[in-house]
Amino acid sequence: MSSTPATRRSLVAGLVLVALSVAGTVAGVLSLGARLRATAPGEDALLDLQSAERLAPYEWLYPYKQAELLQRMGRRKEAADLYHKALSLNRACAVCWIGLAEVAQATGENPEPYLHEAVRFGRANTLVRKRAAVVYAMMGRSEDSAREFRAAVAGRIDDRFEFYRLLSRIFSIDRVLQEIIPDEALESYFAYARRELPPDRTRAVWERYRRGQVRERARDAYVAYLLSYGLVAEARRVGLSGGDPMEDRILDPDFEDPAVPARLGWVLKDGEGARVRIVPCADCPDHGHALRVVFDGEHNVSFFGVRQSVPVTGGARYRLSARVKSREITSARGPALFVSGATGRAGAPTADCNLYVWGEEIRLTTPWHKTSLEFTVPEACRGVRVHVARGPTKRLNKFIGGTLWVDDVRLERLPAAPEQAAEQAARAGAGT
Repeated sequence: MSSTPATRRSLVAGLVLVALSVAGTVAGVLSLGARLRATAPGEDALLDLQSAERLAPYEWLYPYKQAELLQRMGRRKEAADLYHKALSLNRACAVCWIGLAEVAQATGENPEPYLHEAVRFGRANTLVRKRAAVVYAMMGRSEDSAREFRAAVAGRIDDRFEFYRLLSRIFSIDRVLQEIIPDEALESYFAYARRELPPDRTRAVWERYRRGQVRERARDAYVAYLLSYGLVAEARRVGLSGGDPMEDRILDPDFEDPAVPARLGWVLKDGEGARVRIVPCADCPDHGHALRVVFDGEHNVSFFGVRQSVPVTGGARYRLSARVKSREITSARGPALFVSGATGRAGAPTADCNLYVWGEEIRLTTPWHKTSLEFTVPEACRGVRVHVARGPTKRLNKFIGGTLWVDDVRLERLPAAPEQAAEQAARAGAGT
């Protein structure tokens, strides 16, 4: 059967489309290979992209990707040529314009015309606006940089913390809060601050945050942040909504007030071989509730499951006391009151708050009685942690069983010892 000219033209057109489809597929595969290799830019990735470009010579993406690789490799003149080539195929390539702006800035040329076109075509492109902000910052144009960052932060950002790190390297915290971070991004910026910024800068974020609708989970997270720095009085002011931090005082000393915020009052946690509860207590001194710790007798318990952070004054002397009762505590080492310093994170002034003082161990069966310990707070401390604890022992009778009750926990500031008072007076005189 003979074919007509129209049939032959249709067949040729079909073959061309198939060829173009195959070429596009091959180019796509080569481009994917280049992108996979582009995480460590090198000649192999460039060769893949060049092969893809030969198969699809009218696709702007391939010269653009080559330009990006070359720029990261420091081959800026070649990168600029390829950015221009991509623009000849796609005038609206905003990422090409911003690439040219970066090349111009790095080579001492004027990036302004390229920045204008990049923002013109990439107004809704978060990456373009962020890169434009960086170029403006390098040019010393801080207002233009802040404007571009403000536009970028409103867009879709894959790694917001990395974006916020960049802001922290360029601007002061006050500038970031006043000119760049909108209300809708404040919660994520506050989360970043709690993870990576020091207390003075995070405090500024909190002041801005609390002027709006404060979420209790954010308040609780900020309290935890402050406690991690050993800033106990400040944590109490935040957690108690600006109330008196009650320095030198235990909150809920009688275990009667469930309304105390969880991180600020008693933190209770079971351990292996130990269960802790607040229970009714008929024979307590106040006939209310008491703390009860039950040891199962099958473990050499390391138990620090009862604690409270308390603000104190560095250099001051204190007495910690409580009423306790025990029943059949069998181990060679019993539970006790324990005080440790509220040590802050590395690099913080409170990082050197080293304090570890044990009270008397409670063993066997005893009626209600008072136990206490005294300690002097290191100058680096802004707070201490009060515990009911039991450390492990290497003695033969190491497994602990029995029950401990605790009530009426008090912290009392003591007068300075004579030698300590003289030292404090000398320091005060030297400061006048």
